Amino acid sequence: MRGLMAWEWPGNIREPENFIERAVILTRARAGDSKLAQLVEERTIQNDKTSVLDEYERRQRDRIIGALTACGGRVGGVDGAAAHLGMNRTTLLARMKQLGIYAKRYA
Repeated sequence: MRGLMAWEWPGNIREPENFIERAVILTRARAGDSKLAQLVEERTIQNDKTSVLDEYERRQRDRIIGALTACGGRVGGVDGAAAHLGMNRTTLLARMKQLGIYAKRYA
């Protein structure tokens, strides 16, 4: 375990993930007895949280793009995407910026 923590892992995140996954597969210890298995379980929980956030972001992005398409790229006003989504124009603009969505693409 100390060796795992001390190694600098110069590659990307997949390198330690693959190493740990392989170590768990090759270990003969029961999952409940292995600190390595515990580490992998924690990593799996983090990945699940990330995938839930990714899914939420994808759905939010799809809703915004759908509203912009339906409103001809218009963000504000009574006919705009913000009104269509039931949110303030400034809130929608902030979310669009966060998600990298540009209204002109849907005009």
